[in-house]
Amino acid sequence: VEPEVAKHMTSGKPDVLNSAFHLGFNMILNLLRVEEVDPEYLISRSFYQFQVEKQKPELQKQLAELEVEKNQIHIENEEVLAEYFSIRVQLEKLREEVRQVVTLPEHMLNFLQPGRLIHVKDNGEDFDWAVCLNFHKNTEGTGPEKFSVDVLCWCAESPVSGADKNAPPKPCKGNMKGEMKVVPFDTTCIYGLSKLRVQV
Repeated sequence: VEPEVAKHMTSGKPDVLNSAFHLGFNMILNLLRVEEVDPEYLISRSFYQFQVEKQKPELQKQLAELEVEKNQIHIENEEVLAEYFSIRVQLEKLREEVRQVVTLPEHMLNFLQPGRLIHVKDNGEDFDWAVCLNFHKNTEGTGPEKFSVDVLCWCAESPVSGADKNAPPKPCKGNMKGEMKVVPFDTTCIYGLSKLRVQV
C-alpha cells in the first residue's frame, strides 16, 4: 500500500453515510396489519429522520439569512410591475385558449397538407418548426375524435444501445448530434401553423 493511501485510510475523513430508508406504500399497509405498530413512530425513530432533524438548525439559519436578504430587496414601481406581470399571465392564458380552439380537428385538418411547416411542443420539449407529412385518425378509445400528425423534425441522435435506446425522441439542442426523424404527435402538440410549405 502506498504511503499516501495508508495515511488517508488511517487519518482521512470517513465517508458520508446517508440513509436510504424509504417507507413505501406496501410497507405501510403491512405495518397497519400488525397490532401495536405505529408507522409514524417507526419513521420518527429511523436514522433517516435523525439526519433530517440534524440538518434542521442549519436550514433554519439559511432561511433566516434569505429572509433578511429578501427584505433588503427594493423594487422601484413594484405596483406597476405587478400589474404588468398580471397582464402577461392573462395574455398567455388567452393565447392558450385560442390555441386549443385552433387545434381542434374541425379547424385544423384542412391545413395539415404534406409539407406544411408546423411548430411542435410536447411535454415541455420544444421541437421548433418541423414538416408535416400526414395525419391520421386515432382509432383507440372512445369520445371525441382525435388525430395524430406524422412530423419530420430535427431530433437528438438516439443511442444505439443501453436503457435509452427506446426512449422517446428529444429535440436536438446546442451542439448535440442530430438526425431527421418522423415522429407522430397529437394535434394538441401543435403551437403554430406557417403559410410556408416545402416540397416533400
